Order: sequence, then structure tokens, then C-alpha cells
Amino acid sequence: MAHAVESLKAGAAGLSCIQGNFFPELIIWLCENYDEPGLKKEVEEVQQILKDNMDVVHDVYPIIAKYFLQKRGLGISTYTRRKVGVFSPEIRARIDKLYSDLGRLQKELDIGVTGYPFKQFY
Repeated sequence: MAHAVESLKAGAAGLSCIQGNFFPELIIWLCENYDEPGLKKEVEEVQQILKDNMDVVHDVYPIIAKYFLQKRGLGISTYTRRKVGVFSPEIRARIDKLYSDLGRLQKELDIGVTGYPFKQFY
């Protein structure tokens, strides 16, 4: 995600990233708006929040992705078939903060989730 916008500007057709398992509408928004001159500040903010949270979205994956989707209203367990580590209270707090931060960002950018089986963050 550190080079997402540069990749899109260089001609990439889209982004295939782990973050898409958490908040696909934000990735879609970035792909659709990365080169909009009037949204330069917003694009930078989206890319920055994605960069700042790269570690946490990879930590004990896919447990955290399933937890995040639970928060979004999807009836899913956090069970995984393989050992991926401990879903500690610290990791949970970081995911909860990401959820809150993304809710604020989603509201600011008016990014809806029409067509998705889960609720908006806000």
C-alpha cells in the first residue's frame, strides 16, 4: 500500500491487497480517485491511513480480518484452521482504532457500502 497511488499512476489496473478483505469500498474509492486533482489531499489521507496500518492488518491474519468483518455486521467467526498467533488485547485495540479511524474517513469522503453485505463504519 505504500506505493498504491504510484502503481495506479504507472498504469496498474487496480489493487489486489489484503486491505480489500477489510474495507473493499475504500480500495475501490482509491482506485477510482487516485488521479483526481481536486481530491489530492483526500487521496493522500487514504493512502497514509493504509500505510500506517499495514502491520496491524497483517498481524494474526485472517483472525483480525474476520474480527473486523464481525464489527461490520457480518455473521462470521474468528476461527482459522491454522495457527496464526495470539489475538491479543493489544491487537484488538489496534483493530478497534482502525475501525474507528476508517469510519471517520468513510464519513468525510462520503464512501458508502451499497451492494455490500455489511454495514458502513459510521
